[in-house]
Amino acid sequence: MRKALIFLFFSILVAFIYSSGISGPFIFDDYPNITEKENIRLTQLNWESLKYASENFRRCIPKITFAINYYFHGYKPEAFRIFNIIIHILTGLVVYLLLEKTLSIDGQSEKKRYLSHFPLFAALIWLVHPLHIQSVTYIVQRMNSLASLFYISSILLFLYGRLTATAKRKVIYYSCCLVSGLLSVMSKEISATLPFTILLYEWFFFRDLNWKWLKEKNLLLQKKNLYLMLQIYLEWVKIYLFKM
Repeated sequence: MRKALIFLFFSILVAFIYSSGISGPFIFDDYPNITEKENIRLTQLNWESLKYASENFRRCIPKITFAINYYFHGYKPEAFRIFNIIIHILTGLVVYLLLEKTLSIDGQSEKKRYLSHFPLFAALIWLVHPLHIQSVTYIVQRMNSLASLFYISSILLFLYGRLTATAKRKVIYYSCCLVSGLLSVMSKEISATLPFTILLYEWFFFRDLNWKWLKEKNLLLQKKNLYLMLQIYLEWVKIYLFKM
């Protein structure tokens, strides 16, 4: 019940803040990515149409959402911005859930007594911060918003998997973490840092900043694996980012 009220509060607050910017026109990169993009002009909603709208894997998730927007509302910028606002609200909720769950980790529970309202205030700062105005009102920057939503969701799902006691649930949470991470990368390339963020999260909250674990136990930091990962990453950059 408490989480439902918090979500309702987030929704009302964000809708109020961004209501004055809903009616603006398409601008700048909205034109080549939305209004001039033939691929998103869906006439029917099916797998083949969505596949055509995505073009390729590069930022395909935002493209698909643009196509769905067009299918239901045509080129009405208000509908596109309302979709962006919904994404922003959902991201704020995920930020809240991640911080609340983080405080439940063993060793953090003592701090929870003093920081019980921290998740709520931190999520509120995320939601109302002027830094996000462009990502919400500049329609094409939905790419940023979706990447953030799936990025933070992936960390949250990792945390659920890390804290759950049953093997079956661990598999489910970790699988969802991987899917969310892939969706984040397919929204915008900035999400390529996600594996390292999860690694640092594990090191900070579960390993007490233990350098020995970081150097000796973690395979990602062995020299040969670092070199292999760098090669894979550079190939990914070359293929995924520079081939349209």
